[in-house]
Amino acid sequence: MAAVDVPTRPRFVMAATVAAVAIVTLDTTILNVAIPTIRTDLHTSLASLQWVIAGYSLTLGSLLIIGGRIGDLFGVRRTFVTGAILFACGSLLASVATTTPTLVVGEAIIEGIGASLLFPASLATLSRTFQGPARAKAFALWGGVAGAAAALGPVIGGWLTSDYSWRWGFRINVVVAPLAALAAHAALPADERRDRRPRLDFGAAMVLATGLFLVVFALTEAPDHGWLANRGAGLAIAGVTVWSSAWPASPVVVAAAGAVAALLGFVRLEQRGKQSHPEPLVDLGLFHSRAFGGGLVTAATVVMAQAGTMFVLAVFLQATHRLQPIAAGRWLLPVGLAALAGAQLGGRGAGKRGAMTVVRAGIVVQLAGLLTAATILSTDVGWATLAVALSMFGVGAGMASSQLTGLILAEVPRDRAGSASGVATTNNAIGAALGVAILGAVLRVGTFRDAGSARWALFVAAALLAAGSAASFAIPAGRPANTDQPEPAARPPLFRPPRLDATT
Repeated sequence: MAAVDVPTRPRFVMAATVAAVAIVTLDTTILNVAIPTIRTDLHTSLASLQWVIAGYSLTLGSLLIIGGRIGDLFGVRRTFVTGAILFACGSLLASVATTTPTLVVGEAIIEGIGASLLFPASLATLSRTFQGPARAKAFALWGGVAGAAAALGPVIGGWLTSDYSWRWGFRINVVVAPLAALAAHAALPADERRDRRPRLDFGAAMVLATGLFLVVFALTEAPDHGWLANRGAGLAIAGVTVWSSAWPASPVVVAAAGAVAALLGFVRLEQRGKQSHPEPLVDLGLFHSRAFGGGLVTAATVVMAQAGTMFVLAVFLQATHRLQPIAAGRWLLPVGLAALAGAQLGGRGAGKRGAMTVVRAGIVVQLAGLLTAATILSTDVGWATLAVALSMFGVGAGMASSQLTGLILAEVPRDRAGSASGVATTNNAIGAALGVAILGAVLRVGTFRDAGSARWALFVAAALLAAGSAASFAIPAGRPANTDQPEPAARPPLFRPPRLDATT
């Protein structure tokens, strides 16, 4: 089978992937601040609307790996375009919704499915398109836009909701997603032609989706329902009760147990290998790569610290300074802007010193900013004082996050780039949810206005960053295996990792 690997217009490829990560990341953060207005317009309950956002996260988190594997089997360009179109269709339906069920179908289901195809396809596109110094810069821009979009989302959402309508948060996607699809279709090479029809292991896909759904559900519900006790809570989606307090145990425990069983079952299914299915959903051999396995551990701990920190600061500032969500977003804006600058700095530094050095330096800068923030945090801390520490944290986050994904995918074969990208994005999504759950639990030891509890939460985040720094030494600094040509010689890294046994 023949394939054309060189894109016709690299800038169009970059524009399409950046647009994809921007709309997928902005979607939920824009909606967060619009929930009270939507509740009034649709005459519905807050609990139902919370599951509009949670449903999107559940759909996305449970289908990312499957979406990535679909890209490997059916072609990255086809998958990217399909995902963008689905995302636009879901946004269109959500933008005209007059009832909560319609909003759930558009946002939580259709958009979630589209994003699960679009997100890993954008990463696989970067991995296949750019090599050498251009690769580092491409991943830096992708990561920087993702970080900036997460930070800018509340500000943009508040502006649209206040001055126009909450529906414009979805209408933007209706315009941007098709443009991204057109750019990808025009610039990406044609998908490979296969001698036989590709097959997706639906049995394994269903088991994996169930396991990941339960993982994300457990982490999402843990802050409200606790890990052990049943507090008499219930779950209603679009007004339909799907769980009630009649359960003898916490829904979190039940979901966690089900997740473990489903994921263990999935591993057993995948271990059957090609004897039972010619194309397994996830190549477990990828985890034998130190770059892939070590990179996932490093990324998970870093994302846990980042997401947990943003959650703690947002809750603490709203409680102590009596800020509205949009005002709290402005307080945290330095993180997003600094992350964008740090990502570009990391992209340039990776070409000179190597991506591994940039990642470790970024973690150190993040750690310094986090410790500074923990030291100065008080119930009357000023914006300017906190902004210095948050800017330092954001620069480090941009440096580390922008290059980590490229390192994780460095040794992945081209025909597995999609599923590997799905694993990497799922790893980040679960890490973010776990970070919020852990640091949120630390914050709840006291009250939301307790500066001591908030400081301890930030110290826990600092410990996670330190663990991520240690895990990064398992990642080798070598030539990516998914390239056809060697990369230009790079300068020796400032910090050379120790040699580890290949079986470690």
